[in-house]
Order: sequence, then structure tokens, then C-alpha cells
Amino acid sequence: MVRERFPLERFGYEGAIKLLRKQQEWAKADEIAEEAIPRFPTHDWPLAEYANIACDRRDWPEAAKR
Repeated sequence: MVRERFPLERFGYEGAIKLLRKQQEWAKADEIAEEAIPRFPTHDWPLAEYANIACDRRDWPEAAKR
């Protein structure tokens, strides 16, 4: 709901990604990170979160690509 009402607010994306990583909801976390990357093109955190998702699921080749 936060992302819908405040699409330019970082917390809606970053908070959701971190929560989904803790819950091991990898596909949904990837989806939100992929939305955040173009929405915040001058920020590093979406790319870092995207790589961290792959690290958390121990997909090392994918983490290295990201």
C-alpha cells in the first residue's frame, strides 16, 4: 500500500524487500527490487538489495552477475 500511495518513497520498496528476504520470499523480493532499480536510477541501494537477494538464497553465480 505504501508503494501505491507514495511511489517515489524509498522505504516502501526497501522495507518490503528486506522483509521479503527475511521471509525467504525470493520471487516477490526480486520483483520489487526490479521495480525499484529503474524508479531510483541514481541510488545504489536497489542494486545492492537485488544482489543480496541472490546471496541470501545462496545463488552465487546470480549474485556475482547482479
